[in-house]
Amino acid sequence: MWLYEVSGKQVLLQWFSYRKANRERPIIGDRRAPSKLGDIRPDHWLAEYTTELISLLNVLGRLVDLEPAQAALLERVCAGPTISAEDLRVAGAFETPSKPRFGASSLAGPGLFDAAGV
Repeated sequence: MWLYEVSGKQVLLQWFSYRKANRERPIIGDRRAPSKLGDIRPDHWLAEYTTELISLLNVLGRLVDLEPAQAALLERVCAGPTISAEDLRVAGAFETPSKPRFGASSLAGPGLFDAAGV
């Protein structure tokens, strides 16, 4: 589970990095200094960290267990039939409604913000 990655990041390594005493990272982007709020943190390992870690390990273990089923499902989806752009166009999937179904005017009620309704 230590090597389990999401979007190229090791999940457990990332989790631990937010719970260690020194969480400094290189300044990125516009070179602003890190917020002083980052200095507010416990000075010891909290009991809830253990609970969170056990929960995270359970989730990662379940995800690892599900990988074969996920791979099989992906294979079936990729091998299955597709819907062409033309079929979608004919079905009206690309059309946009001319009038929004929901908006401020429909939620506010008729005349609520009209001059006559004042």
